[in-house]
Amino acid sequence: MTGYVRSDRHRFMIFLGTNSLEIATLARSYRYEQVEERWLLHTFNRLHLNELKNEWVFFSDFFSLGLFFMALSGLFLNKGRNGLKGRGGWLALAGVMASVLFIGLYLI
Repeated sequence: MTGYVRSDRHRFMIFLGTNSLEIATLARSYRYEQVEERWLLHTFNRLHLNELKNEWVFFSDFFSLGLFFMALSGLFLNKGRNGLKGRGGWLALAGVMASVLFIGLYLI
């Protein structure tokens, strides 16, 4: 038992770790809640909280390098009107400006 709460004279809750038991004495009823771990959400949460430390940082660094290479190579794949001298140049400039704006507003 990790704790209890009495909401009124005839109703209280008992907390049992991650589970809980709600008892209504006047109605002579109870409700038991059991929390089950969802393995996929738990895994994503572990990655989000960086509990794996070095392994996750190592993987994420290589992943970011791969994304950077894909973005950089994508600039030079299209030629002409959609290439770097046309629409692609404007889109690349917009991406750089969005990054500079974010750094200017939130990090400096």
